[in-house]
Amino acid sequence: MRQTTQAGSGALPEAINKWLSADTLQIYPWPRPRPTDLTQLSEAMRRWKQQQDTAETTRDVGADADDWQDWAGNASFYESTHRFYSCIASSFVVRAKRAFKAGKPWTDFVRAELQEDSESEARLTALKTPKMREVIMEEALNNDIRLAVFEVLAPRLCAEVWLEPYSRTLDDALSTGDDEDGVLGGGAKQDSKLEGLMGNVTL
Repeated sequence: MRQTTQAGSGALPEAINKWLSADTLQIYPWPRPRPTDLTQLSEAMRRWKQQQDTAETTRDVGADADDWQDWAGNASFYESTHRFYSCIASSFVVRAKRAFKAGKPWTDFVRAELQEDSESEARLTALKTPKMREVIMEEALNNDIRLAVFEVLAPRLCAEVWLEPYSRTLDDALSTGDDEDGVLGGGAKQDSKLEGLMGNVTL
């Protein structure tokens, strides 16, 4: 695993993979015994997942509830480091389910998240009030941390939400903008998933 650089935050906690695992962070309350291959579900289990998605749609308060720009990014606001990273992951889960239910393919969701910058509005505000820059940037969610969490969580989101196999077979197709094989647009290469989905954030 590659090492991430995070402004003022150091490396990802060693426990991050445990915190974001299926044993700790729930994406769906899968019936026991939990399916071993989520990409090969029975028709009954697919109907169960569809029912879950439908039920959650009625409880979704809207996209504004998980806007990265409004996210409280200062880790000291949270009761623990575990809680901080789990909350970031939970926002990704909500955003992923919302994208899936809107009919967006996995690659479109990844591309949208890579194009996000959770610090962009904070930077603009800091330019207007430079004396408050340090405080403003501390309260925004560090974008490197956000993307680092995404890279750890991405295999689970792909498998559990989209029910698609996740693999790293195409070098940085999204992060470098190299889409000569048409990965983003579908076609013969559509099933290829990406190596280094978050290539601009090294883990």
